[in-house]
Amino acid sequence: MTNLTTMLCVIGGGPTAVAALFEARERGIPALALEAGATPLASLQAHIEGLVYLSPASHWEVGGLPLDCRDALECSREDVLHYYARVIQLGRLDIRCRHRCVDLRPDADGVTVVVETPEGLCEVRAEQVLVTAWYERRPLPPDAVEPGSRVEVREGLRSAAEVAGRRVAVLGGGISGFEQAGTLMMAGQPVTLLMRGEARGLHRLPHFERLMEATGSRLVPNVRAVHVIHDGVTYQEDGETRHLPCDVLVAACGARLSPHVLELLTRARVLTHEEARRLSGSVSLEEAKQAHPAGTAADQERLAVESRPDLWPLVFEGRRRVRLAGGPLHVGASNAGVMVSIATAVFAVRAMAGAPVPAGMAPPLARALLNLEPLLQVLRADVPPERVESLRPLAVGSWSRAWVHPHLLESPTARSLERATGVDPTRFLLPIGRGASDMERELLGLADGTASIGEIADANEMHTREERAKLVALFRKLWTRNALTWLPPRDAAH
Repeated sequence: MTNLTTMLCVIGGGPTAVAALFEARERGIPALALEAGATPLASLQAHIEGLVYLSPASHWEVGGLPLDCRDALECSREDVLHYYARVIQLGRLDIRCRHRCVDLRPDADGVTVVVETPEGLCEVRAEQVLVTAWYERRPLPPDAVEPGSRVEVREGLRSAAEVAGRRVAVLGGGISGFEQAGTLMMAGQPVTLLMRGEARGLHRLPHFERLMEATGSRLVPNVRAVHVIHDGVTYQEDGETRHLPCDVLVAACGARLSPHVLELLTRARVLTHEEARRLSGSVSLEEAKQAHPAGTAADQERLAVESRPDLWPLVFEGRRRVRLAGGPLHVGASNAGVMVSIATAVFAVRAMAGAPVPAGMAPPLARALLNLEPLLQVLRADVPPERVESLRPLAVGSWSRAWVHPHLLESPTARSLERATGVDPTRFLLPIGRGASDMERELLGLADGTASIGEIADANEMHTREERAKLVALFRKLWTRNALTWLPPRDAAH
């Protein structure tokens, strides 16, 4: 049996775990993460290609590092994966994949984590453990599918091409169903979106309605008793049974708390059985709105907050050397609130390092996490200037999100292309009516991926804190305007 030792063992390998590892690195805490999936960010890897998340780019950021994408309000699965790959590389973060935690054994001196790997069982001995992996996809009930049905039932899709040319129904009126249906329609796929509740504000967004009209898709609210039969789906609507012929049913039924994780935590006496029961029965803010659409926002928030136990001590103090972070702690749950999940990981690691509770925060935890602005301030505080200065800016037109195919065998950049054609590539990248200033054009010319911001500042004799901060701010502006990406420092590649 292989044995590993570390100061902090993080259970999970998603955005919350990456944030915990990066914060631990900055605090000088040796740490590693255990990811059950085949790759880091396995939960995001499983999302459909081209999916646009509802959370804006800023909510995914770790350690003050900018997430660059085509649109800061509509970052995609690919944008996020590209970003986290660079964060992991920059921090040299240790994520052990295909490592599934099967037992936690806390004692007075630490925690023994029993791990199932392709090579067999191993043990990780850690001074502290942080649990960030909580959710699994919610499946259809087993009796919802008729034996011998020709309909292909999918819990998720990797690509719209998998169902191209086939009749597709998506079951789910929440964020997951909205995202799956929208991504398929963006590929020209007509869909029928079956919803258990009323249409929500998301479904009335102008772009979503235009997509539905353009693809010949339709939305069916308030369906009941969905059953997959031999050639399609039956459901109850307005008291009548209706039949929808289809070839594929995408069951976008959201996520549920993993019974395996809850059992691990109760067996280790990190959670009481009552806390686990209340967590299992808790409702997200989205679910509270669906259940009480006529209620006030304050009533819906109160229902979501009061439905879950107050796990404040399990973030800031720990219990039996185990701390918690992620979705169950806040009312965004599995469907939203990635920034809040990241914040809980940062708070837990900082508390582990002896940092005080952030000013203005007080129990209960779920209510304290509702106020997003202080959380953003905390996440952005104490970001050393040299962290962003160490990044190597790279003009987007030279290799990605470009209006030309990327060049792999030659080396024409956005600048050389402009010299050869007389065309300014940035006019296809920057928002309409917002061209680059002379200073921004000069910075884009320097952004060839070879020099860091700090080196550019040194070369231009910018030595004061104010001068360098202004330069960073200019680069940040270009990061949010679809004209710039970044590479980690050279020493992060070794």
